[in-house]
Amino acid sequence: MKLSPKEEKEFNECFEMFDEEDVGEIPVSDLNRIMSLLGWDPTQSEIEQVIRAAKLRPRGQMKRSEFMNLMEIWCSENKEKHSEEDLAKAFKVFDKDGSGYIEWEELKYVMQGTGEPLTDEEVSAMMKEADKDGDGRIDYQEFVAMMRGDCTAFL
Repeated sequence: MKLSPKEEKEFNECFEMFDEEDVGEIPVSDLNRIMSLLGWDPTQSEIEQVIRAAKLRPRGQMKRSEFMNLMEIWCSENKEKHSEEDLAKAFKVFDKDGSGYIEWEELKYVMQGTGEPLTDEEVSAMMKEADKDGDGRIDYQEFVAMMRGDCTAFL
């Protein structure tokens, strides 16, 4: 499965965020943090499996092309795995107050928990991307549409 142009753009931006020294490589060990930042919660076994499938060394470095290949493998294996139950659980992680909506503050709080603090502008951009009806919050249908419509989540 080929990545969409949107996925390619977002994964490239993610790579650049983790390539802090601009050397064209990032540690494979950052994969768990990257997945969290993208809104995914893979098990250690799933992380190890995709690293093996991409033929990378768990303690090594990966170039941009290797990272993009790994993300393509991940997306092709996981795009159809978003069951209704999994989506409901994921939504509850973001909907801290149980209101049925993901508010700006909740999104910022959860994303800060990924270990990669985001600026207010980045959080606002994420909200705008997902908030299709423009009411300033993400409802469950918008969340599901976003999760099923694209491999990327909140980046």
